[in-house]
Amino acid sequence: MYYGNMKYNDIANGIGVRTSLFVSGCRHHCKGCFQPQTWDFDYGKPFTKEEEEKIAASLREDYV
Repeated sequence: MYYGNMKYNDIANGIGVRTSLFVSGCRHHCKGCFQPQTWDFDYGKPFTKEEEEKIAASLREDYV
């Protein structure tokens, strides 16, 4: 699996504080998509065990 971006302490993508992971690969190909490069399943960086551990650590914070 690949991902395009990861945001820690994100307050722009929903209510409250969160960690957001934007994965790559989409088969919908919507007209007007603002990030068509993410349609490619190999776009971005590989999702590794290290990335998984970073996400898990960020979710341990009391404010998340």
